[in-house]
Amino acid sequence: MRAAIFIGLPLILLMTTIKMSSAQSPGSFMLLAPKKLIPDSVYTIWVGRDANTNNEPPPLRIYMDCQEVGQGSSQNIPIATFSVEQLAIFQTANLTTTGMSSQTYDSCILVAAHAQTQQILDMTQLTLVSPAEKNRSSVKIYIQTDKPAYKPEDTVRVRLIILNENWLPSPQSHVKLSIRDAKNIRVRNSDSKENPYEFGDDAGNGIKKFKYKLASAVNLGIWTITVESGSVQQSITFKVKKNILYFRLGSVPENEFFWAQSAKTCRINFAKKTP
Repeated sequence: MRAAIFIGLPLILLMTTIKMSSAQSPGSFMLLAPKKLIPDSVYTIWVGRDANTNNEPPPLRIYMDCQEVGQGSSQNIPIATFSVEQLAIFQTANLTTTGMSSQTYDSCILVAAHAQTQQILDMTQLTLVSPAEKNRSSVKIYIQTDKPAYKPEDTVRVRLIILNENWLPSPQSHVKLSIRDAKNIRVRNSDSKENPYEFGDDAGNGIKKFKYKLASAVNLGIWTITVESGSVQQSITFKVKKNILYFRLGSVPENEFFWAQSAKTCRINFAKKTP
């Protein structure tokens, strides 16, 4: 069993997944699913043939085996069954956690079994998050600035990505943003409810934009942007310098054209430098 992290969307959207392989035919199929489950949610799992092998996957039955709290018995929760033909391409199925929590189940195991013989081919532990943990982890915040360093009178452009408990963009999230200078003096404080016009939104896709123009006389050094949404807080830093050098690179090839098999060389020079 190997853990993998998939990054998707032009922004960075992080999702934990599980890669599973058959004990009889290693690497013949792949099952992708979240390891952390929040009550009363619907998750999507992906099942298909592993592209790294030519082995044909067996027909699969995917289910959860959950141990009930204080009962000493387990509950088998079916998710989906896939034939060999279906697994030629990736298939999806819904994993629902309605009524499930750490108060009802001690633990849950995601199982991949042979659909005909019922032989267990692989399994992995899933984590059921308590309501308190849900409140702490229900929102994820990603912050990005257009540059790592600025000079006085520059405009700092910020993009915010707010994700809900299912890692989906949440355009309606309540956001509080503050900016502190190099001496930890708060120079800007904004609330998306009180000042919604300050937080633009790209076509409702959950990307909020914020900009702040630096004054001509500011404290130089490391500045901090802090964003709060619910009980979650995230911060990033950027530099403010008196002068920032910008270099323009130019390339000069030795010849106007090259043969396909010939060596290709060129000279790189700093064509222009502006403070």
